[in-house]
Order: sequence, then C-alpha cells, then structure tokens
Amino acid sequence: MSLFNPQITEDFLCLVCSSELEPTILIEAFAGLEATAQTDPTVTELLPAFYSSYLLLLFLDEDLAEARFLVQRIPTHVLIDHILTNGIDLLRALCSRSYPSVYQFLLNSVWPSTIIPLRNRFLKQFQKRTSSLLTTAYTSISPQLAAEYMGLPTSSDDMGVDALVGEQWFMNDHPGVLQSVLTKEEAAKHPHDNHDIRKLTRLVTHLTED
Repeated sequence: MSLFNPQITEDFLCLVCSSELEPTILIEAFAGLEATAQTDPTVTELLPAFYSSYLLLLFLDEDLAEARFLVQRIPTHVLIDHILTNGIDLLRALCSRSYPSVYQFLLNSVWPSTIIPLRNRFLKQFQKRTSSLLTTAYTSISPQLAAEYMGLPTSSDDMGVDALVGEQWFMNDHPGVLQSVLTKEEAAKHPHDNHDIRKLTRLVTHLTED
C-alpha cells in the first residue's frame, strides 16, 4: 500500500501509524480520503481507527484548530465509537492545556494496536515540548511537579527523576530540586511563544496550590 495512491485499508493505517514522515505529508493523504470515508460503506469498520489516526496526526502538527473542524465533519455514528472518543477526549485536554488529562488519555485509554506507534510518537513529542517550555519558564522545579507535567511516575522512588535528568535538567541534591541547564539569559532568548509560557505558568500555580 503506497501513500501516493492511498485507500482506507488496515495496511494503509498500519503504514501511516508506523511512519516517521512529516505529519503534513501524512495529513495530505488522509485529507484526500475524506470523501471515501463519508460515502463508501465498505470502509465503515475502519472509520474509528481512520479518524483517530487523522486526529493524532493533526496533534503532531500542532493544528488543534483543524482537529476541531475535523471532529465536526466526522459522521455521527462514528463519533460514539470508544476508539474515537479517546481522540476527542485528548483534543479537549490539549485545548484546555490540562496536562494530567493529556497523559491520562494517552497512557490509560485503550488504543488499537495499529494506532499505538502513532500515539507513542505524539507522546514523545508532547513530552519534549513540555520539557522545553518548563526550562524556559523556570530555572528550578520540584521533581514531583516536573514529573506530573511529563507524565512520569510521581512516587517517592527515583524512576521519574532519572527520566527527567538529562540535556535540559540536572538534580541539585542539596535543595532537592531540578535545575534547568539554561541560564536566565539563555531562557529569555528561547523562541517559545510567550502565550504558551503564560498558560504553563498558570498551571504550575494551580497545581502548587492544590
């Protein structure tokens, strides 16, 4: 099955979900199949996985606006399928910047084996972006709070901490906090959207007060 002549089949979905191609290329293939998805009764059983994969690709491309428009185009009988509700719940969590909910839907929901590689690809990208935002907004943070943002274990053992320490963080053993490798001057030059950072700041405040 080729991406240059795509059809809605199990092989096509497996190919897309395991691909490392740029999301925009894969999204174009899905967009070209929307008419088939709407009109061909022979592909009905594959539509929940088709639209779930489509949503994950839009998440990878950080195009939440188009993801919301896509949900409006999905046939009503497909929207109620539990496979697709995972993607829709994830969309709501991403739009509201509810980090705990994002990880809940990514890690605790049941995803078809076909889609899991694409789910894992988005999870990795989301964690990388979140870590980068944290280092931009804060020079230090508690390991437990950082682990919550990264979807890592928050228990008293070191599993979550070990996963956080790396290129962007190091453990300052004396105060028991994670320190950003960026200096304040370097963080100020970081090219992240200030709107994202303000949202993250408000979420940190909320979690700290709970």
